Amino acid sequence: MLQMRIRSCHLHGQFVSSDNRPPAFTVKDAMESPARDIDRIVLPPASFLHEREKIQLRWPAAIRFIKERQLNEFFSEGDADVGIALQGGNYNTLIRALQKLGLSDVYGASKIPLYVMNVAYPLVDEEYERFCKGKRAILILEEGQPNFVEQNVSAILRQLGLDTALHGKDMLPLTGDYNTATILGGVRTFLERYGIVEPKAPVVDPLSLGIPIVMLPVEASAGPSLDQIVHPRTGIVHGGAPSADFHGDQVG
Repeated sequence: MLQMRIRSCHLHGQFVSSDNRPPAFTVKDAMESPARDIDRIVLPPASFLHEREKIQLRWPAAIRFIKERQLNEFFSEGDADVGIALQGGNYNTLIRALQKLGLSDVYGASKIPLYVMNVAYPLVDEEYERFCKGKRAILILEEGQPNFVEQNVSAILRQLGLDTALHGKDMLPLTGDYNTATILGGVRTFLERYGIVEPKAPVVDPLSLGIPIVMLPVEASAGPSLDQIVHPRTGIVHGGAPSADFHGDQVG
């Protein structure tokens, strides 16, 4: 099973769509003129034929579609000899992390080459070859585990004979939410390794320097604490999806 996740709930937007068209073959047609094709049964030996169709026909067609329509994006390709490859859902968070490091502005003008996989699967070997040529190392920004993309990219680089160093889960958490703080930590580690940013200065204990610490009285606080003004998030379930709510009851 291959599971991909992006932050997509609670988003609002609009787009112009083409007019609805009735299907060329409807359920009514199927009921009135049923046809049986044993090659379409999803069990062996017919499923072996389906596998060949997927590998020999549909997979190459998907790769052509991605390349011809340039669904994946390259940014700042020649600006550094290291780069970051990421799934499209992490783009905004990465730009914010790079902004904190002084390596991008709020409009996405990155000083680090980026390869944004708006199509997370299948990977396009030729695009990775283009992105990795002339680079010492790349970082794969992949949320979730196992690290499917990182493993696939490792095989691609080996088959292409590229000596670009590959990093991913060795610098980022194996699981959990890739928020700005998490991505910032991993990207900083990667860029420090290759001399793009200066190592972060170690935190010095002020007591070791003999600097007195002045404690402000609670009354001098600028306002109430966050737990007094921010309501806690309640347990919520998706009414249209089978899942267990916080009471343990089944909903769906």
